[in-house]
Amino acid sequence: MYAFAGYRFAGKLLELEQRSEGSNSRVLPGAEEIVTPLVWQQWERELTDHPDREWVSFLVRGVKEGFRLGHDQSKVTLEERGGSMYKASQHKTIITEYLEKEVRNKRVWKVEKGTQGIQCSPFGVIPKKGKPGRWRLIVNLSAPDGKSVNDGIDKGLSSVAYTSVDDVVRRVLDVGEGAKLAQTSVSGPWKFSNRHTRGWGCRCTRTKRRAPVKS
Repeated sequence: MYAFAGYRFAGKLLELEQRSEGSNSRVLPGAEEIVTPLVWQQWERELTDHPDREWVSFLVRGVKEGFRLGHDQSKVTLEERGGSMYKASQHKTIITEYLEKEVRNKRVWKVEKGTQGIQCSPFGVIPKKGKPGRWRLIVNLSAPDGKSVNDGIDKGLSSVAYTSVDDVVRRVLDVGEGAKLAQTSVSGPWKFSNRHTRGWGCRCTRTKRRAPVKS
């Protein structure tokens, strides 16, 4: 007889979600126009038989309403540090084309300079590994040191941990005899998973005239 242990990071993610309550409460103009190809009803249907109902509720709620950043405004006084990162000025055309494409796909939108409730962070581009001619936009949410978006997110609840062999073995034992294993690769998860509308003001980069906000 095997018991399902549940997703081990669910508790941390739920706590981050709760800490976001009340933070960045202003919904920016244009937020309602951002779209995602993810259909929450389909996620809910596909996960009907999943044993970890708390984890399922978190996922479905995030797909439906947007995932919260876990940023707690009471922990840090934000200081804007817009502009570009090192060498970004050498790729102006690439950055412009990238942002225009994201705006067309409604994954990014523009707000006028001077709009209240946004935090601008430095940005740049790096080439995608194994994909010549393709680039990835990087927004440095850790700048400036001590007064950044990431400084308002509890590191103990948001550290990155990859699945280990022990995790796989434990999961197989949870499921029991006859378990089937599969390797999957998710393409562009951050593009398609929306952030909650009341947290978008934290994800902003500044160009000369306007401030594109990452959804």
